[in-house]
Amino acid sequence: MQDRRKRSTGEGIGLLSEYITREEVVWALQKLKMKAAAGKDGITALMMNREVLVELWWELFNWCLGNGMVPSMWKSSMVVPVPIKDEKQGSMQYRRVLGISLV
Repeated sequence: MQDRRKRSTGEGIGLLSEYITREEVVWALQKLKMKAAAGKDGITALMMNREVLVELWWELFNWCLGNGMVPSMWKSSMVVPVPIKDEKQGSMQYRRVLGISLV
Protein backbone atom coordinates (compact mmCIF):
# COMPACT_ATOMS: atom_id res chain seq x y z
CA MET A 1 0.00 0.00 0.00
CA GLN A 2 1.06 3.59 -0.47
CA ASP A 3 2.81 5.54 2.23
CA ARG A 4 0.32 6.25 5.06
CA ARG A 5 2.07 9.34 6.43
CA LYS A 6 0.18 12.64 6.55
CA ARG A 7 0.38 14.40 3.23
CA SER A 8 0.23 18.16 3.19
CA THR A 9 -0.84 18.26 -0.46
CA GLY A 10 -3.54 15.62 -0.17
CA GLU A 11 -2.00 13.97 -3.22
CA GLY A 12 -3.59 10.63 -4.04
CA ILE A 13 -6.27 10.79 -1.37
CA GLY A 14 -8.69 13.37 -2.68
CA LEU A 15 -9.86 15.98 -0.19
CA LEU A 16 -8.43 14.26 2.88
CA SER A 17 -4.95 15.02 4.15
CA GLU A 18 -4.25 11.62 5.69
CA TYR A 19 -5.23 7.99 5.50
CA ILE A 20 -7.52 6.20 7.93
CA THR A 21 -5.57 4.65 10.80
CA ARG A 22 -5.95 1.08 11.95
CA GLU A 23 -7.15 2.39 15.32
CA GLU A 24 -9.93 4.36 13.61
CA VAL A 25 -11.11 1.21 11.87
CA VAL A 26 -11.13 -0.73 15.17
CA TRP A 27 -13.03 2.13 16.86
CA ALA A 28 -15.63 2.29 14.07
CA LEU A 29 -16.13 -1.50 14.11
CA GLN A 30 -16.69 -1.42 17.86
CA LYS A 31 -19.39 1.25 17.40
CA LEU A 32 -21.45 -0.90 15.01
CA LYS A 33 -24.84 -2.06 16.26
CA MET A 34 -24.42 -5.83 16.28
CA LYS A 35 -28.12 -6.48 15.64
CA ALA A 36 -28.31 -4.15 12.65
CA ALA A 37 -29.70 -5.75 9.51
CA ALA A 38 -27.48 -6.30 6.50
CA GLY A 39 -27.82 -4.07 3.46
CA LYS A 40 -27.99 -5.19 -0.18
CA ASP A 41 -24.40 -6.41 0.05
CA GLY A 42 -25.43 -9.00 2.67
CA ILE A 43 -22.66 -8.01 5.09
CA THR A 44 -23.75 -7.97 8.74
CA ALA A 45 -22.07 -6.22 11.67
CA LEU A 46 -21.16 -9.62 13.12
CA MET A 47 -19.40 -10.51 9.87
CA MET A 48 -17.48 -7.22 9.79
CA ASN A 49 -16.43 -7.06 13.43
CA ARG A 50 -13.83 -9.83 13.45
CA GLU A 51 -10.27 -9.21 14.59
CA VAL A 52 -8.86 -11.17 11.65
CA LEU A 53 -10.61 -8.79 9.22
CA VAL A 54 -9.40 -5.48 10.67
CA GLU A 55 -6.35 -5.44 8.41
CA LEU A 56 -8.51 -6.17 5.36
CA TRP A 57 -10.98 -3.37 6.16
CA TRP A 58 -8.11 -0.96 6.88
CA GLU A 59 -6.44 -1.69 3.54
CA LEU A 60 -9.74 -1.64 1.64
CA PHE A 61 -10.95 1.68 3.10
CA ASN A 62 -7.63 3.37 2.42
CA TRP A 63 -7.56 1.98 -1.11
CA CYS A 64 -11.06 3.37 -1.70
CA LEU A 65 -10.05 6.80 -0.36
CA GLY A 66 -6.80 6.80 -2.30
CA ASN A 67 -8.48 5.90 -5.59
CA GLY A 68 -11.73 7.80 -5.10
CA MET A 69 -13.82 4.68 -5.72
CA VAL A 70 -16.14 2.51 -3.63
CA PRO A 71 -18.08 -0.61 -4.61
CA SER A 72 -21.50 0.27 -6.06
CA MET A 73 -23.22 -1.98 -3.48
CA TRP A 74 -22.02 0.38 -0.74
CA LYS A 75 -23.87 3.24 -2.43
CA SER A 76 -27.19 1.51 -3.00
CA SER A 77 -30.02 0.84 -0.59
CA MET A 78 -33.31 -1.00 -0.35
CA VAL A 79 -36.63 0.04 1.10
CA VAL A 80 -38.10 -2.48 3.54
CA PRO A 81 -41.79 -2.10 4.40
CA VAL A 82 -42.34 -2.63 8.13
CA PRO A 83 -45.95 -3.26 9.14
CA ILE A 84 -47.53 -1.16 11.87
CA LYS A 85 -51.08 -1.60 13.08
CA ASP A 86 -53.31 1.41 12.78
CA GLU A 87 -55.42 1.22 15.95
CA LYS A 88 -57.97 3.78 14.68
CA GLN A 89 -58.75 2.05 11.40
CA GLY A 90 -58.00 -1.53 12.47
CA SER A 91 -55.90 -2.02 9.36
CA MET A 92 -52.24 -2.54 8.65
CA GLN A 93 -50.13 0.38 7.58
CA TYR A 94 -46.47 0.30 6.60
CA ARG A 95 -43.56 2.51 7.42
CA ARG A 96 -40.54 2.51 5.17
CA VAL A 97 -37.15 1.59 6.56
CA LEU A 98 -34.13 2.21 4.37
CA GLY A 99 -31.58 -0.62 4.42
CA ILE A 100 -28.06 0.62 3.63
CA SER A 101 -24.72 -1.12 3.66
CA LEU A 102 -22.96 -1.24 7.03
CA VAL A 103 -19.62 -0.98 5.25
